[in-house]
Amino acid sequence: MAKGWVYDPHSGGKNIPEAKRGKIQQRILTYAEEHYAGKYTRIEVRFKGKFCYIDAYTEPNVAPGWPPEDFPETREEFIERLRNTPTHLCLWGSFIVSAAEFPRKVGIIASSN
Repeated sequence: MAKGWVYDPHSGGKNIPEAKRGKIQQRILTYAEEHYAGKYTRIEVRFKGKFCYIDAYTEPNVAPGWPPEDFPETREEFIERLRNTPTHLCLWGSFIVSAAEFPRKVGIIASSN
């Protein structure tokens, strides 16, 4: 059986420079405010090496009567935990490969989580 090509986002690429992180974060926050205002309570942007992680926090929508009495958390604790649990929107990473490796895939890639 022939080996297939598999993209590994952790191989290759360059780290996002410290000098550019502030500008990237501001662009993401501005875009979120312009296009998604009111759909989140806060956005967090963090960088690790060549990746930029974007997390959104929302106000939880908890049904009346939830959680049941035998649940290990009170309703307030449950809601507070949900408020502090992010939705992982996406992971952005830049990568560069040589033309011999994969000629049409040089650029920016985004993968939803």
